Amino acid sequence: MAANTMTVRGLTASQRDEAGDLTITSLGDITVSVQGMSLSELAEWQWLTDTLNPGLDEETHRLTLAGWKVTHPEAGTIGLLFRGHGTRFHIEWFNPAIGDFCAAGQQARLRHGVAQILNARQHHGHPVPVDPQPEAAEPTATEAPLMWIKGGTRVRYSGSLQELHSGTYLVYECDGGDGDDCDCGQYQLYDAVRGVLVALHVSHGSITPIEPASLPRLQEAHD
Repeated sequence: MAANTMTVRGLTASQRDEAGDLTITSLGDITVSVQGMSLSELAEWQWLTDTLNPGLDEETHRLTLAGWKVTHPEAGTIGLLFRGHGTRFHIEWFNPAIGDFCAAGQQARLRHGVAQILNARQHHGHPVPVDPQPEAAEPTATEAPLMWIKGGTRVRYSGSLQELHSGTYLVYECDGGDGDDCDCGQYQLYDAVRGVLVALHVSHGSITPIEPASLPRLQEAHD
């Protein structure tokens, strides 16, 4: 049978000091594999599972019985769970100190049974390694909001047009040079003295305002 993974979250450990004060420490999450037992594996535990019979005839009880192995990638098999028709899960946890399984009570749900196995090991000094903590995500650099330069602002040009490089110009929203709307979302430059158009479709990165006339760019600037 294929194994399924199960994560038991928020496990804790408790300890009392000499004064009797209780300290509860968070351990973290533990992920285990839960795999159904085969008929041959169940047969090895028949001496135990027959005692879990709720009153059915023996044959029916054995046909309805199911078992699960709980394993951890580092600790190996850490426990077993058995359940008959209409019964609660019987829990066995593996004690590494004696190399054998020990009863750990019953639970109504499979997840609670797995958690009880982990708690029993923790209580008896055989904790199961917790899941590694995920690495903290590197903070992503956020770009500064795009600033729309107000029309008529004096700017310095630093783009690819060599004849204009390092010159100062007046900037306006680009209209394509024909006075109509242009959808390039960029600028056009005018000679600050002669008032002559000298460049179209100038990108934001090619100009730097040299007087404080920049405003946050809003969508309505293009509407």
